[in-house]
Amino acid sequence: MDPEMARLFHASTSVSTSNGTAYHLFKETAKRRRTKLEIEADNLREAEEKLRVEMKLKQFEEMEASCAKMQEQIQNQMNLLDQAQKLYNHGLLKQDG
Repeated sequence: MDPEMARLFHASTSVSTSNGTAYHLFKETAKRRRTKLEIEADNLREAEEKLRVEMKLKQFEEMEASCAKMQEQIQNQMNLLDQAQKLYNHGLLKQDG
């Protein structure tokens, strides 16, 4: 074989030791670009998560309001009971049964 041809042949079949254009994809920390569909799916998931959090927050606020109302009712009942006890102690109220 012609020495020049042998050199060209050898050069064309040897493995490159330089980093190619896709070298970064072989690294452990490499990230590939997301497709538009993947981006849309991620955006949809984020919107659903935000909506779910907002709904839970609304439920929590409603429960807090309900709890505050119940505590107010309990306090009113305790005040009425205290007033009835004072009337009973002064003999102004008789106990039935």
